[in-house]
Amino acid sequence: MTKVIGTNVLVAALVLSCASAPVAHAQGPQWCPPAGLVIKGQNGTGDVTRTTKGTDPTDSAVCVSDYTGTGTGLLYGKTGRSIYGWYPLQNFAMTAETEKAARAGLGAILSGQSQEVSFEMTNSIPGTRYMWSGTESWKRTGQATISIGGRPTNVITLREAFKGGANSSYDGSNDLWYDPALHIFVKGETHGGRPTGNFEVLSVSPL
Repeated sequence: MTKVIGTNVLVAALVLSCASAPVAHAQGPQWCPPAGLVIKGQNGTGDVTRTTKGTDPTDSAVCVSDYTGTGTGLLYGKTGRSIYGWYPLQNFAMTAETEKAARAGLGAILSGQSQEVSFEMTNSIPGTRYMWSGTESWKRTGQATISIGGRPTNVITLREAFKGGANSSYDGSNDLWYDPALHIFVKGETHGGRPTGNFEVLSVSPL
């Protein structure tokens, strides 16, 4: 069950390599970037170009993009689908309860419905035996202005963190910068044992 803290007000995304469910779905079209944007950036493994295709017509919470570049990993030359541009559905196999909670929790954060949320998460990597469980949390930490391709951009700052069970190797957090006008995670700094890595958007066109 999603735990929501406060009521006032994104492996990994733009992870460049890559509140109930009905509320999240209703908000979906507002929280995906429009189709036709070319987003160039980099992460710890190389350059990435992401071309947005808008919202999945069958699922309003899912953002769709085409990926190329050395930093895309398994998504190279493919179309990627992610919940609100953060949780990649090809890379992670969430349980149904986790996916429902992720939609509700992140939707509440991005829409400003909540300042802070947490929920239990069980995840795995398709085709492997790797599975992990723990508590996922999101918090709106403030606002800032950063430069993207020489253009001042007003962003929301967020912190996403995961705390697993005993001896978990997935514990860690991400400080994130999110453009609410284009609905894009534009920068991320990883702390701890998270495998997602740092990323940064260098340019967005056309504007």
